[in-house]
Amino acid sequence: ARARREAKAAYKSVYLKGTVESRFLYATLLSTDLLPFGHLGYRLVVLPIEPEGDHYNLIDAHEARRRGFLNLARWLENVEHEWVKRRSAKAEQMTAIEWLDYRRKLTGRDPESKYRVIYPDVNRIMLACVVHSTEEIDINIGEQQVHAVAFATDYTTYGMETNSRDEAFFVCTTLNSSLIDHCLEPWRRRGQKAHPHVVKKIFDVAPIPQFDAANPMHRRLAELGEQCSTKVAQWLAGGGRGKTTSIGKLRGMVREMLENELKEIDGLVEEILG
Repeated sequence: ARARREAKAAYKSVYLKGTVESRFLYATLLSTDLLPFGHLGYRLVVLPIEPEGDHYNLIDAHEARRRGFLNLARWLENVEHEWVKRRSAKAEQMTAIEWLDYRRKLTGRDPESKYRVIYPDVNRIMLACVVHSTEEIDINIGEQQVHAVAFATDYTTYGMETNSRDEAFFVCTTLNSSLIDHCLEPWRRRGQKAHPHVVKKIFDVAPIPQFDAANPMHRRLAELGEQCSTKVAQWLAGGGRGKTTSIGKLRGMVREMLENELKEIDGLVEEILG
């Protein structure tokens, strides 16, 4: 239901129903699912990919049928049928599966990375969270619990992949600092009123250094990030959000809860950014 509400107008009426082999069921998060140091529930998605080393391989309907994945083949054929009716002029020469992997935004991901730091493509106040890529993910669909084979980053989010837990929390914590917003402020004023797509400017205007385990400030930021993430996860699990559904209000509630931690974080980030 959440996905259909947030879909582009041409796709709001699309409802695909069917059976797909479990090996193609992945978990993802949209930008509107992200909170500072946390996120709302995972979404289940069908992705025609298979992991191979440090990348994924794409499987089209023909290949799926050849290998006996008949359910996936039928699903992809239905997707292509809907895509042809609704695709934009920009994508009129591309199939659905080609658009899905445009600029290798899907197959270029590393399935072996242990942690992903993700942040939304559109935001008025910067935020980020850490996703443990290798954790077991079960998603409730109605009365049924479905196991996702892995986490896949959605195109509405940006981020980095790493195998270092400390590095992941260091970057996440730094991105949640109000100092990053201060650096981005001039860019947000330049024609970004309704849709502040400034994420690609973050590392230009705020030169976040490489994580240095020998630097006590870096280690402290990593510790704070892990502490804040645990606090947010416990708050969500305990029903802290109540009946609040507005993602903006939820983000504000989290920042208020983490007020003391964020003050310390801002002080440390000011030091490391110089």
